[in-house]
Amino acid sequence: MLSLVTRQEQTASEELETISPFLSKLGKQTPYTIPAGYFDNTTSKQDVANNKVKVVSITHRNWFRYAAAAVVIGVIAIAGFLVTRNDKDGTLAGNKSMARFTKDVKKLNDAQKDELIKFIDGGISGEETVQVAVKPATEEVKQLLKDVPTQELIDFQQQSEDLEDVLMTN
Repeated sequence: MLSLVTRQEQTASEELETISPFLSKLGKQTPYTIPAGYFDNTTSKQDVANNKVKVVSITHRNWFRYAAAAVVIGVIAIAGFLVTRNDKDGTLAGNKSMARFTKDVKKLNDAQKDELIKFIDGGISGEETVQVAVKPATEEVKQLLKDVPTQELIDFQQQSEDLEDVLMTN
């Protein structure tokens, strides 16, 4: 393929005619024009340089850095204040509720404390099992499914079993 390109001796205009006849017919004349005298009222770079305008950059001032640091410190301080905000009596909200619980437990007699411990433990020994009672299909379900063809129900059951097999293997 490369040998075909290198063997042929074409001028640029002939090659352009071969590749794209439309582009070869276009002239090299620009479609854009500007009004007469457009550049007569413009100033040159040299005229602007002679005016000597003082340019002051905001980033070279120290107050900008101090202001940015103050904003960052303020955000951190407010976040810290909100996280560790104290209540009126000086205790944290979580500590206050725990103190109230401890105070209430101290008021209980021994029998009530034993019942509270049993309640908190919940009698969990680690050997508990879960039993699920399967209820037979109710009349409402039968009524809803009466118009569904039997073949669709069988296909749905098969798809559900396939999905269950996939989920169990992962």
